[in-house]
Amino acid sequence: MGSAVKNYTDKELKEIGNKYFAARNFDSAIDSYTKAILKNSNVSYYYTNRSLCYLNLKRWNAAVTDAKRALEKDPNLVKGHFYLGKALLEKDSYDESIKHLQRALDLSKEQKLNFGDDIAEEKRVQQEIELQTFLNKLILDDKDRQIEKLRLEGGGNADLQAEKLEHEANDIIGQVNTLFAKISFEILKEPVITPSGITYDRKDIEEHLQRLPTKSSTPFVILPWGIEFKGAGVSPEAILDSWFLPPKEHSFLTFHLKLSIGTLFLHSALPIGFSIGHSYFSSFIDQNYDGSILRYFQDSKINYVFVQFALALLILGTTIAFYYMTNNNHPMIKELSRYARGSQTWKNVCDDIDVESRRMDKIVVDVSPITQIIITDNWFLYIGQLPWSFKVIHQSDLSLNIVQSDHHQLSRDGTPGGTQFITIKASNRRPGAHPFTFRINSFEYQNLQSKITTSIINEGNIRIFKSVSERFVEVFEEQVKLNPTMPYEDSELEACIGCMVQNANVRLQRRCGDQNGDSGDPCVTCYCRPMWCVGCMARWFASRQNQNDTETWLGSKCPCPTCRSKFCILDVSMIAPM
Repeated sequence: MGSAVKNYTDKELKEIGNKYFAARNFDSAIDSYTKAILKNSNVSYYYTNRSLCYLNLKRWNAAVTDAKRALEKDPNLVKGHFYLGKALLEKDSYDESIKHLQRALDLSKEQKLNFGDDIAEEKRVQQEIELQTFLNKLILDDKDRQIEKLRLEGGGNADLQAEKLEHEANDIIGQVNTLFAKISFEILKEPVITPSGITYDRKDIEEHLQRLPTKSSTPFVILPWGIEFKGAGVSPEAILDSWFLPPKEHSFLTFHLKLSIGTLFLHSALPIGFSIGHSYFSSFIDQNYDGSILRYFQDSKINYVFVQFALALLILGTTIAFYYMTNNNHPMIKELSRYARGSQTWKNVCDDIDVESRRMDKIVVDVSPITQIIITDNWFLYIGQLPWSFKVIHQSDLSLNIVQSDHHQLSRDGTPGGTQFITIKASNRRPGAHPFTFRINSFEYQNLQSKITTSIINEGNIRIFKSVSERFVEVFEEQVKLNPTMPYEDSELEACIGCMVQNANVRLQRRCGDQNGDSGDPCVTCYCRPMWCVGCMARWFASRQNQNDTETWLGSKCPCPTCRSKFCILDVSMIAPM
């Protein structure tokens, strides 16, 4: 009965919660953080993690409660003060909010250490030693088996062959020891992807090149987008940030407008930069072409043609970037100009969107590493890194239609039931606007649907899958409503301690008749007063089950979240206020 879940440590439960949070499945993340807290209530960041989930769900009271609990554990916790300040701001407690936000700012300036690096390095070294020891043992065991086989077979040269096997085993162990000095089991600090598809830490590549007796000018190309390039700190945003881009927090659209122009220029400069770099390494490092860059281009027709092409591409990219910067020719400006009324200009529309983009309740959906969908109260923004990848649609003009769905049995985070991706066609009812499509996870679809003011069309009646936990919650609520109700004084009911949004509306009362424990531990009468709503009780019930055996959930039992009395779904009764 849920033994697989009970064996998780609090740290493992926290990591599971982080995966749910990354998928924007905040309810499941809250369940995981709650279980981690039940196992170890002394860790402050378990409370801040859960507080952040409540902030995303707009449960301000619960967010305040968890942030305060975190600060009780650690008064100097930056996230605790920051989340508490944000929640209090939404509750219009401005003075107290400013106090905590200012405290968070002061602490962030004082605490500049990255404590995670030391922990990750210690864990990496331990894993390296364990794996290296295991492989050395395999090599030695194989050597002993071969020597024993030689001795059993006999022969005049058995001792000579045994000595040869000893030398071979020692050579292999030496190679393993050298190799495992550079294997990493953790997230790389400066990841670089090579043409083979293997990712190395930048410092390991540099050390390897320094050890080589001769240097090769054979190049490898790193694509200027994706998580690896951003992690290396050389993304267009990082390069342009300090001198070209305005603050993203205050000028959201202007930031992306300038970023798209800068990205276009940087991408167009990549081929010429590659050509110049390759000519330098070939001429001066490898000492080819008599050490002359001029001969590098004169003696090789391919090099000459490529540099001409790269130069033309740079001129073209620079010209287009300059064109977009002048006379309001940028595609995003033309998108914004559609919504300028009367004496308004595109800048007035831009200011309105900037104001809404600073609000906490906006929805952000990552379509790809370089593309985002941002939904505010009145606007739908499709934002990429190149000038022509911008779409701005007012929600009153927005039409969304589900056109395709694909389901994958394996999911990146191991979520039961797999992953579903949905392709949606977005159209702007304004004249001259062209439709476009985007593809999102079905979990993100639910967040998107909650913020869109118009209905999403599903002409093909494509079924949108929900997570296993969400589907179970629906079935649980339906079954509980079929159970007999229980009268209770309405004035004594308080807010559910799980969500702090709805009032408690269920109570446990043994009705199943399972007294002999035929299906395991028997159900026990619970004497707790009503403290939970049916939705939170369902999520608690699901969280205590075996996550790999979902078919047995409805027939399983669960401990009461308060007193740990065993109950089944038949023992849950809706409250009928008196």
